[in-house]
Amino acid sequence: MGIPLEHFDYFDKNKDGEFSDDEAMWWFMQRKGVRDMNLDELKNPPKGHMGRIGSWKDPLPSEHLIYHKPYPHPRDFWKKHMDGYLPAMLKGAQKGQPCMNWTREVLAERFGWVEAKLEPKVEGRNNDTAYKDLDKVAPKHRLNVSEYLKHEKDKNIYVVSILPQEMAWEVAHPSVLLCGSRRVMV
Repeated sequence: MGIPLEHFDYFDKNKDGEFSDDEAMWWFMQRKGVRDMNLDELKNPPKGHMGRIGSWKDPLPSEHLIYHKPYPHPRDFWKKHMDGYLPAMLKGAQKGQPCMNWTREVLAERFGWVEAKLEPKVEGRNNDTAYKDLDKVAPKHRLNVSEYLKHEKDKNIYVVSILPQEMAWEVAHPSVLLCGSRRVMV
């Protein structure tokens, strides 16, 4: 099966006239949809194409999504935002909390021994390059905070661990976000 020239031009991202392995894989993964591909959308893309997620629609009015202390009752907040899939902004939630004074040095000194689970910052869909940095630095995808801070600035890695209890004592957890204790989840 040949590829129509205009489709080849679309998938040849580096415009070298050849399919690299990544370009060929990208085409292969979409080959069924390519048959019906409307290339007119390249000249006049739909609203939001290649933009931020959700940019295809108008933003939500934010006046009812921003909260200042005192926050609403957790039941009301969860019903509106969790059940209703609405974002929320809690202004001043960490004001005055010890975590607001954390620096890289403070984190390394006080919590350097805490183990952290890591993942790539940028995912590598359809290829395995996203894990290159991570596998070199932390083959088991875990490092303590001190080691992480030494490597993270120039690598494709970030922490995905649940906040350890040792650090949680210094972070405010507004009651609207709580859904039970760490032992019993509601």
